[in-house]
Amino acid sequence: MRTATLSDQRLVASILAPGVHLVRFFPDAGRHYDRMIVVTERNGGRELHLSGWIGKPLDRSEWLAARDALFPAAEVVVFERLRADGVFSHRRLPLRR
Repeated sequence: MRTATLSDQRLVASILAPGVHLVRFFPDAGRHYDRMIVVTERNGGRELHLSGWIGKPLDRSEWLAARDALFPAAEVVVFERLRADGVFSHRRLPLRR
């Protein structure tokens, strides 16, 4: 398990399988999280593939902090979003240093 404190918030990542983590976002020091996502590390950890999240996705600044604390090799976050027309859209969020 990996844990990171981001200001007054906390992220906890549990390994599900090699390179696959269940990441939970704790908005304060309490025991309850308000967001959860499966993160799969690809290409030596340079790409983080997101799937199956509950709650609002992390924003870019939160992903930059998560990269620094939990996924130091990450250069990009990739995921799919369902558009209003029912088509899946592939998204890329660069994590430039």
